[in-house]
Amino acid sequence: GTTGTLSNVVTVASTDTTLTENITTNNTATATTTLTPEIDLQITKTDSADPATAGNPLTYTIIVTNAGPSTATNVTLSDTLPVGLTFTSVTSTQGTVTNNAGVISGNLGTLAPSGTVTITLVTAVSPTTRGTITNTATVQATETESNTQNNTASQATLINGSVDLVITKVDSIDPVIAGGALSYTIVVTNNGPSTANNVVMTD
Repeated sequence: GTTGTLSNVVTVASTDTTLTENITTNNTATATTTLTPEIDLQITKTDSADPATAGNPLTYTIIVTNAGPSTATNVTLSDTLPVGLTFTSVTSTQGTVTNNAGVISGNLGTLAPSGTVTITLVTAVSPTTRGTITNTATVQATETESNTQNNTASQATLINGSVDLVITKVDSIDPVIAGGALSYTIVVTNNGPSTANNVVMTD
């Protein structure tokens, strides 16, 4: 965590009291080193459940680690939700993470070497979403990165539909008189959680 410059001073002297130094201005030497911090932030992302069901929750676990060797300061996280997901909640073991219209922003603060932050992001899958969606998160800090290839993590999730169609039928009048009118009321309901497409009723 040290910043700035590092100065190291060395002094030489004799303990022989019979000796006299002719020149004492060269008995001290100083070496000054400029400190350049360097970090290696790494990010991983996993999903649950996968495959996910349209209309149900989808949770991401994001882990940010500083492989060092220096301390990372002003660590920030960015994650834009893809089409088909809406924000539900987010928690972090360090710092603050907020949502603004599907853009997740995290101010994770300072991360020491080998330090780790875990972010849990809960989303809701749109009932109409099908196929594969990909969510990407990026992390960065003030210091120079030794490896920027691991600052971004993406997770692809397969989204399937699941529905529960229910049909009911009631008659009126019952009993009916032969030669009279008989009406049926048929009600079709989708208990979800996904949107039901191409619904067909046969009677």
